[in-house]
Amino acid sequence: MPKETFHNLDAVKRERFIQEALKEFCLHDYQQASLSQIVKRLSIAKGSVYQYFENKADLYLYLYQLVQQKKAEYVQGRPMRPDEDFFDWIEELWVEGLRFDAENPLFTGFLFNVMYEKDEVAKHLMEENQARAKAYFGPLFRQFQESGLLRKDVDVDFMVHFFTQSAEGLARYTMRFHEHDIRERVKEGRPFISSNREEIMGLVKQLTRLLRTGMMDS
Repeated sequence: MPKETFHNLDAVKRERFIQEALKEFCLHDYQQASLSQIVKRLSIAKGSVYQYFENKADLYLYLYQLVQQKKAEYVQGRPMRPDEDFFDWIEELWVEGLRFDAENPLFTGFLFNVMYEKDEVAKHLMEENQARAKAYFGPLFRQFQESGLLRKDVDVDFMVHFFTQSAEGLARYTMRFHEHDIRERVKEGRPFISSNREEIMGLVKQLTRLLRTGMMDS
């Protein structure tokens, strides 16, 4: 986690450091990402990084938590109402999540890299993310099972895994469907996907329809 010297930085300098660090981890795999390149672009001494963070892994963890927090704040602004259909609510969350992805290419490029990263540092972060999803959706799904809204013959842990993997797959599909060279988009500061709500909703509804009824033609 950041040292006190990082928190004491001028807000503008701190934000510029974050942006350059995110860009480096967007454009390269974890092992290839270079602290030297970050400080070179910032025109600061390399030793400055170690005054802010313990090492590269510490910086990577901070960036991941920062981006996840910002996305959560953007997406989870409205809780599910007691009388609301679960899939109507989740559609809103997914649409807002994809709009966040469209509007924040640097954040999204970083998260996308983490998903495909093979280094143990990133794998650990993904395991933590899965644990958080289980802690959030597990009790919710059990509640729906008890009320008869979800099937009781399916294991909750399996449902959480399937559900979160479906959402992750939707994000991957939209990014690859609209633009294959994600790193080029990061360099140019352009979004990976359209931010058009109607277009995004069309994709989301396809997924929720599959989750509701399956793939069989009824």
